[in-house]
Amino acid sequence: MKFPSGTLANIDLSSCAVYGNDQRVEVFGSYGMLCNGDQRQTGVRSLKGKGTNAVTIIISFASR
Repeated sequence: MKFPSGTLANIDLSSCAVYGNDQRVEVFGSYGMLCNGDQRQTGVRSLKGKGTNAVTIIISFASR
């Protein structure tokens, strides 16, 4: 997919996520990466050249 600004996007997906498998979205860019769906309290983390910003993962699958 190409946006009007010239930015390219590639979408790869699967609708199969059985019990126990996490679902997530990852967006990569020139400044880093954003992830959503890692079963955290906020659900979003930021990964950049200087490090990662995220809250801890919920420990047990049953509590997710």
